[in-house]
Amino acid sequence: MAGPFVDRIEGKQAVLVIDGKEKSVPLSSLPRGTREGVYLTADLKGIDDAETRRAAGEIEARRERMKKDDGGDFSL
Repeated sequence: MAGPFVDRIEGKQAVLVIDGKEKSVPLSSLPRGTREGVYLTADLKGIDDAETRRAAGEIEARRERMKKDDGGDFSL
């Protein structure tokens, strides 16, 4: 299961998604390099690079599938 996700940064606060719920924490309490779109370790002391890369790859694959035109009535 994926750890906490950094959904957004609002000023000096980071909004994390943990078990489907949002939690605001001071950005200064998170590891250096924390930015929107990364996964953190469960203890919030590190960035989970492997999970972040996995999720980014999944998102890119979804974008590529959405680009393909299947001839339907819907277009972006």
